[in-house]
Amino acid sequence: MMDEIAIRKQLEWSNSEKKFLGYVDCGTVIPEPDNMPLAKEALVYLLTGLNERWKIPVAYFYIDSLTSQERAEITLQILNFIAPSGINIIALTFDGLPANIKMCTELNADVYNNRPYFRHPTRDHDIVIFFDAAHMLKLIRTAWATKEILYDSNGNSIKWEFIENLVHLQENDYFHLANKINNKHIQWQKNKMSVKLAAQTLSESCATALELLMKEGHPDFLECTATITFLRMVNNTFDCLNSRSMFSYGFKRPLQPGF
Repeated sequence: MMDEIAIRKQLEWSNSEKKFLGYVDCGTVIPEPDNMPLAKEALVYLLTGLNERWKIPVAYFYIDSLTSQERAEITLQILNFIAPSGINIIALTFDGLPANIKMCTELNADVYNNRPYFRHPTRDHDIVIFFDAAHMLKLIRTAWATKEILYDSNGNSIKWEFIENLVHLQENDYFHLANKINNKHIQWQKNKMSVKLAAQTLSESCATALELLMKEGHPDFLECTATITFLRMVNNTFDCLNSRSMFSYGFKRPLQPGF
């Protein structure tokens, strides 16, 4: 897994290393650090076990900005560094940053055309690319709320208006249809980094509430079948990609061979 962490721009003197720290540092010796910009992010690489519960950070780099080619080169170096340990890297996860998507092209992968993988630089197997489910869930919510109307493959409308109507109905009539959404969920701009709000909006409970109101003939929830289908599709996909235990049920259970 790779991700960027925002850090404060700051220059400090290190007595132990006898140099200033805070400049961009991608692991190379820089003869004249004064000419380098101050770092504003840390690019972190983290290993996560698939068949055991452990996480190990393996590298971090102080960066200002990186091109897709530079990201690809660093990623390949990390894979080469890990290879002698015997750890088998089978997947790479990152968020939907455009530079990360372009990095896939540099690695000879194509996430949009049925080639979401690239070859390990030293081992004879492919590494599959996964977008971070939590980040993509927030992007879906943001795109839907901003555009207000999306369309499915059949041209049916998927309207954000139904989510707003559901919140207003529950807030004004003082009852909730077994879901957790409220005004915070439709005023998401104030908490746009919250995965919980996005997950509660794009949820099975919201789909069930809309389905009930549509079947009851409520005038504010007519023709919301496409929206219900969309909510369930996103909810089930997120559950599948966010599975944590072999003993979970339904879509929260990890994929098994033969299924």
